[in-house]
Amino acid sequence: MGHRQNRDAPTRPRRIHATDEEWSEIKIRAQDVGLSIAAFVVSRALGSADPATTREEFLKAQALTSANALLVEIADDIASAGNDVNAVAILAQLVNIAKSLDDGALCDGATPSTEGLS
Repeated sequence: MGHRQNRDAPTRPRRIHATDEEWSEIKIRAQDVGLSIAAFVVSRALGSADPATTREEFLKAQALTSANALLVEIADDIASAGNDVNAVAILAQLVNIAKSLDDGALCDGATPSTEGLS
């Protein structure tokens, strides 16, 4: 669990009041972004610029990272192919990536293959 590493002063235990439902949601959201509950509450309350503050944003970032990795792999395959570039295979893979992004498949952890590009 991620704890705040940079502190200007020592911290002290605090109490907050929340319903069971609110507390459960806070715990889930903190776990989703890899923070302790205290670090999550402080970062949210003070408007921290943490890019992954919600599960949806975290999944979108994962999808973009997956898509970027696939595009880099395609670019490497094109560079290594020289004059023997198979444009149809490359186009098919780009369409596959676009469909996966549209369907949200990359958000679910799926990774389209770039097999057959080399």
